[in-house]
Amino acid sequence: MGVSINMVQTARIIRIGTLDVVIEQSSLIGTAILMIIKHGNYILNATELENLLNDMSEDWATNRLKEEFEIMTTYANRGSFLAKFYSGNDLLSANAGVCALLFFQMPWSARLFHMLRQQNTSPPVIYSIPGYYFVKDDREYYYYIQLHLALCIYVVLVVLVSCDTLYMVLVQHGCGLLTVAG
Repeated sequence: MGVSINMVQTARIIRIGTLDVVIEQSSLIGTAILMIIKHGNYILNATELENLLNDMSEDWATNRLKEEFEIMTTYANRGSFLAKFYSGNDLLSANAGVCALLFFQMPWSARLFHMLRQQNTSPPVIYSIPGYYFVKDDREYYYYIQLHLALCIYVVLVVLVSCDTLYMVLVQHGCGLLTVAG
């Protein structure tokens, strides 16, 4: 999915080739490249990640004093809170999921407002991710393109959030171990 997003954005830069388009596309291309790098890092370091998770499981299975267990639980709860807040399991949090939904609805709201005003012109063609989609008539394939973009954004969101929340939990576990040791 990240490759297809980068492909249509790069095609738009090549096809139009203005500085405004390059600036407009740079943040979106950067996010997709970051997702590919993060996911690639997880694939390359899968055994190390598995070892870290196994070590964390063994640390929790170890018999500890009550005070040490309370310290570890405090840091585990902190890691859980940070991960839930970031990923959006807390209903009151402004997080990546809410921002993604707002990002999804941008093209739809412009078309909806246009329909409510009942103008004699055709509705604007706005995409979540501007790009060149290799079709003659964008309006004919608008909904298919939007569905593809929504799926791509969702995949990027899941990869970025899952990587970040896993790091949060691992770091808090490490902090708990250092507090117990010190």
